[in-house]
Amino acid sequence: MKRLMIYMLFILLCMSIYKDLSIGNLSSQENISPLEQSPHSDYTITQIKITIGDTVLSVMEKMNVDESNQLDISRIMDDFKQLNPTADPFHLEPNAFYYFPVYK
Repeated sequence: MKRLMIYMLFILLCMSIYKDLSIGNLSSQENISPLEQSPHSDYTITQIKITIGDTVLSVMEKMNVDESNQLDISRIMDDFKQLNPTADPFHLEPNAFYYFPVYK
């Protein structure tokens, strides 16, 4: 019985390794995905991988360098919440991807 369990675990381990190697690693994506057009607004949407220390406002300032002095914080937060309904804009997870608006 012990031997059967060991064989079953070994087969399960081999299947898991094969699946991981054949599908690939999902976290090897680019930090920024191609821009997508938002149909109902005056901004485009991009997906950004968050690093340690990033906040919604710091990422927005990096992406909207030309308009960084004219950005409306309440609008940024509302748009971020709309694009990421399950995310907390005050506690972003490092190495997670979030959608951000890029204003025109």
